[in-house]
Amino acid sequence: MRTGELAASCGVSTQTVRNLEARGLIPAADREPNGYRRYGQVHVSALHAYLHLSRAFDHAAAGRVLTLLWGGDTDSALDAVTSLISGLHTDLEEVNDLDAILRKAPRQRVRLPSAQYSIGELARHLQVRTSTLRVWEREGLLTPARDPATHYRVFTRRDVNRARLIKTLRRSGMSVPQIRDGLDEMAAGHRTGLLAERRAQLRRRQRTAVRALASLDQLLDHPLLASANGSTT
Repeated sequence: MRTGELAASCGVSTQTVRNLEARGLIPAADREPNGYRRYGQVHVSALHAYLHLSRAFDHAAAGRVLTLLWGGDTDSALDAVTSLISGLHTDLEEVNDLDAILRKAPRQRVRLPSAQYSIGELARHLQVRTSTLRVWEREGLLTPARDPATHYRVFTRRDVNRARLIKTLRRSGMSVPQIRDGLDEMAAGHRTGLLAERRAQLRRRQRTAVRALASLDQLLDHPLLASANGSTT
């Protein structure tokens, strides 16, 4: 098939096909005597793999996996995909855990040494920067108390759970105003769809990741990939 046919079959522009080929993320096309590019099923599978990985994760992750694959390091490419999918599973577990906490039927409550935490302790626990917590406070998402003697911020277990929820929702791409509105509804005793939306998003990404695996599987035994692996030995 020609460039336009490959692009149309995968729902992308011809320029996208050329760009990915130039970056080595899909195999180089064969050339006809007149110089026109000619693509086959391996290019369809490679392009689908890139697109599915991009949608399940991001363009950078897709690029890393396919660079490793066509660079002859199949094992590292598969390890990278496994790590990405594991990250999705971890995010989904976090959503389910937070949902349980908010329903007051927690399966895995936060266990920290005391009932009060400094901003540094909370940042380390959430694996975020203290500056991030200060931004959330400035935006009205967090409202920690102040120690009357030192005036330092003091975070309670309730603040920890709220901060975990904020982090999860920010990772989903929700804006600060959207999160603030949802948290206000929750504070008023109303159920919101915040976590349900995040869970649905993660499930969609999981399904897309499975499609990426199917496309990658079609590439693993292809002679072009065997040649790429052989070139590194």
